[in-house]
Amino acid sequence: MHSAHFRRKLIPIELAFLLAVSALFTVLVPMATSASGGQTAFTSFELGPFSQPGVNCPNGQGTCINSNAEPQIGADNGGNFYASSEFLPPTLTCSTDLSLANPTCGGTGAWKSTNGGLNYVTLPSPNSFSAPLNASASAWGGDTDLATAPQKNSNGLYNIYVISLERATGPLLNVEESTSADGGQTWSINPTGVQIPGDDRPWVAADSSSKVCISYFAEAALQNAVSCSFDSGLTFTQPALTLDSNHAWLAFEDGEGNIAIDSNSHVIYVIFPGVANEAEALADDASVNCTANGICPYSLHALWIAVSLDGGATFTDHLVYNDPNTSVSIGHQFPSVAVDNAGDVETAFSDNHNVYFSYSADFANTWSAPVQVSQSPSNTAIEPWLAAGSPDRVDIVWYGTSYYDGVTIPDNYPMSASWNVYFAQSLNAFSGNPSFAQTTASPVNHYGGLCESGVTCTGNRDLFDDFGVAASPKTGLASIVYSDDQYINSSNEPASPACTASQTNTFSCDHTDIATQTSGPGIFHKPKGFQIHGQGLTLASGSPKLTLSLDNVGNYTITSISVQLAGVSTSLTWNAALPLFPSATISGQTTSLTGLLLTAGGVYTLSVTATLSDGETVTQSISVIGTLV
Repeated sequence: MHSAHFRRKLIPIELAFLLAVSALFTVLVPMATSASGGQTAFTSFELGPFSQPGVNCPNGQGTCINSNAEPQIGADNGGNFYASSEFLPPTLTCSTDLSLANPTCGGTGAWKSTNGGLNYVTLPSPNSFSAPLNASASAWGGDTDLATAPQKNSNGLYNIYVISLERATGPLLNVEESTSADGGQTWSINPTGVQIPGDDRPWVAADSSSKVCISYFAEAALQNAVSCSFDSGLTFTQPALTLDSNHAWLAFEDGEGNIAIDSNSHVIYVIFPGVANEAEALADDASVNCTANGICPYSLHALWIAVSLDGGATFTDHLVYNDPNTSVSIGHQFPSVAVDNAGDVETAFSDNHNVYFSYSADFANTWSAPVQVSQSPSNTAIEPWLAAGSPDRVDIVWYGTSYYDGVTIPDNYPMSASWNVYFAQSLNAFSGNPSFAQTTASPVNHYGGLCESGVTCTGNRDLFDDFGVAASPKTGLASIVYSDDQYINSSNEPASPACTASQTNTFSCDHTDIATQTSGPGIFHKPKGFQIHGQGLTLASGSPKLTLSLDNVGNYTITSISVQLAGVSTSLTWNAALPLFPSATISGQTTSLTGLLLTAGGVYTLSVTATLSDGETVTQSISVIGTLV
């Protein structure tokens, strides 16, 4: 749960903003075409207690109960799903916020699915004092996030990383990071995962087999920061601020979004809302009202992204979108960024009314105009998250309700407002007129108001501030983890002892649920002939090097491969001799690159042509970017 929403950038937005949204924002932003997605279906169920490793859910035995909320989810390249969520026991000895005086009120739950999200088994807690035996006492547990490594470790498995805020000695002290190298069975804990003190809302992303980076709001610096570890979280040796020298004025005039890493190019992205220019920042800083009650002259109406080409050592900031209505805030809650398997960058964000989508095909340098994703009956859509698969394919989820009157903010919605998890999928997201198939993915998970102001909330905060979706690289199908405060007491969703019929729709019934896609299309697909699964253009030390890996995903042997970079034929030294048989992988790199003037940040077209044993040739072209790592 977020501990510092008293900052200017997360103070509740004035009511007038919603009128402005309805009058202007939806006019300026096109609406996606609605697609028929009637075949997409989900199954939903509750996860097991985080303190009892080994419980398999659903099981129909009444043991799948938990008191967790505000979860996240990830999928590794083997098709396993991993979820984490904050432990929030509704007892008299534990406060509903940070429970600072009682570490037994902390902790993080973790779960794993090996069958495409149809069942989840409770794992040992990533951050208990004596993991895995004592899962009920922890100094950590707030603002959890999870990531999986894109490459295997020495055990032949993918590292799993779970982070949370320290809560036992005071809020905003540090970020705890836990690593599992054995599929979640055991965890190593780093209690000081970042180097800049005073931290809030951490996010985590992984690269290679052993690199992990944490983004967070550094209170001392009044801006977002990133700290990276190159030894699987054992030490974090590289802290950096995300605002470059040309955008220092954004300090304290920005919000948090998550971090994503392109596992091919190793480019790092941090998304965040902010004001649009220095004049707006100065006006907000000078405003007495902004300081007193958060009604600032300028809302966070611009979306920004910080980009690192050197592995997280430095960042450059790019504008994603600037809404001309300066009363609109697009940080509800939070903006989300993801990278597909070809290196395209996608983002989803909410204006407290609708969810929008935008993408970049040139490593965040330029962006498509935002497209409205959410459709009726989700007339209010907040807290978006997205998963990117193959190019042109994306899943987006959010909490939505049919209620919307253009005046009331979600915090004050009437009890007639029923909320669900909504899911929208596009298989042509990069077209000029993308279509999104929208599905209601969960039963009702809340009624009434939904506060987005963190610990400053005076209204209902049962769903907290975020949840997540991931898609299996094996099947392409999605699994969603979300918060629910309803008393259901069914075989798939039994009620915990603290959750009675009279306590439904309250904190006492808070728990974490799963909604897994059981039918419909997925967002990963295999292209014809071969699939490029790794590429990079490194310019470090004045010696440019192109690396390339591809899989034979077809039924025919590949007899020859030719490569062009920026239209120039390029020779690679391959790690294996051709022919390349079906299901086999080949990788190579250049010994030298001549005839090309390459620059860091330059975007170039990489074309790969393969000749198949049946005589057909297949060419695929993607973009690569010059990096320093």
